Amino acid sequence: MNYTLSFKALSDPNRIKILELLANKNLCACNILNSLSITQPTLSHHMDILLEANLITKVRKGNKTIYQLNKEMFNELAIYLIVFINKKGDTNMEKENKEICSSNCTCGCQEGKPCTCGDDCQCGENCNCNDKCNCNENCECDDCECENCNCNKEDKNEEAN
Repeated sequence: MNYTLSFKALSDPNRIKILELLANKNLCACNILNSLSITQPTLSHHMDILLEANLITKVRKGNKTIYQLNKEMFNELAIYLIVFINKKGDTNMEKENKEICSSNCTCGCQEGKPCTCGDDCQCGENCNCNDKCNCNENCECDDCECENCNCNKEDKNEEAN
């Protein structure tokens, strides 16, 4: 599905205000108009754009038109955005992010330096890349593979012999 109309509809501050009003309850155009500083023709224009983008729906009740959010469309947009931001491509930016270590990494890399954690490392909080030790000092791990910590690796190797 093409979400261009939806994103275009979300780009106007008045339409955002309309959606915020409709998030609380279903409203007729007269109640929406009373909450905004715009004319009735301008409101109609904005409502048409929101309807075309499928962000709202309308129902006739007597001589009034009641508008409501189309929550299904918002759920669809949310899923689209989540998938979009989590796409794994091979862009230069993503390569740079994978190769540069963050300030939260505790697996032996240094902030701003090439990451030695492996391809999947995002160096988030409490990084434990490739099941490497992240204890740093006074390591108690049996399978420590730290490069730059003071974990007595040599002592453990001697104990194993």
